[in-house]
Amino acid sequence: YNPEFLDYIENIQDFKSFEKEVFKNHEYKLREYQEVGVNWLSNLYNAKLGSLLADEMGLGKTIQVISFMEINKVNSGLIVVPKALLYNWETEFKKFNSKQKVKIIDGSKDRRDKLIDCIDEETIYITSYGSIINDYDKYTNINFDSDSDSESDALIDSWLELILNLYIVLVLSF
Repeated sequence: YNPEFLDYIENIQDFKSFEKEVFKNHEYKLREYQEVGVNWLSNLYNAKLGSLLADEMGLGKTIQVISFMEINKVNSGLIVVPKALLYNWETEFKKFNSKQKVKIIDGSKDRRDKLIDCIDEETIYITSYGSIINDYDKYTNINFDSDSDSESDALIDSWLELILNLYIVLVLSF
């Protein structure tokens, strides 16, 4: 029996209790279900757990992720999306968090390599599934969270390996 662990689990389960005050600083108004999504992402992030946000198209996952990053002061990161949505994400950042520096990693292999080689700790990078698979070796040594430790490198390696394996499964399934 470990009471600290039970508190940890209860805090994760009670994701609706995140402070609503943080939403007052935004120029836009999140819908209630979007606030719940941001709260859920925030609680898992603060518990140092990964998360997946999935729902119907058009319900605002992009704004939820942008809000989550702003509220939790996540100033560096990698967002992997379908290629068709790369510039949509950039536009949404400009619209909802214009202060955040954002760069798209796309284009020729040389261009992507130059962008990846110059990754900094104050920028959100957006790339496509295909690009991250093609550039897998370049990402394995990058740490997007300035407060993280060596465990995050293992997590990124595992995550990239998972994406690569999922891609292989998707290709084989067609």
